[in-house]
Amino acid sequence: MSINIYQIHIKTDKIDEIKDFLVYWLEDKYGYHPELQLNQDSYFPFFENEFPTYFALSVLHEEWISILHDSYDIIDLTSRLSATFNTLVIHAIGQSIVGTYNLNIFQEGDLIRKIDCGEGYLGIEQYGEPLPFEKSPNW
Repeated sequence: MSINIYQIHIKTDKIDEIKDFLVYWLEDKYGYHPELQLNQDSYFPFFENEFPTYFALSVLHEEWISILHDSYDIIDLTSRLSATFNTLVIHAIGQSIVGTYNLNIFQEGDLIRKIDCGEGYLGIEQYGEPLPFEKSPNW
């Protein structure tokens, strides 16, 4: 069994504005109109597209919008969401078959934390100040 993680989490409650932004961004960058759904229970294939074609949005926690997507090359989108909405954006990408995992955290458009590991990396590569839970383990 393969585990795929393609998630963006945005600290905002502006879901309609986020939907509009996603459509605009994809049309502007790639000339393509994405499929948008408001249901993260839907299946869609991973690793089949160079650029995103599908976004599934939902509110899983109060004042946080979660977005699933079908492409791995969207770091520009993450930073622009953070800058445009002047907020915190967390982007987690992982694929268990190759054992590669990435975490990017932006605050108001600035990258504040990045962790990369797996295929193509020499150990764990990090940027930014460790988060509070990373500094003192709770075991």
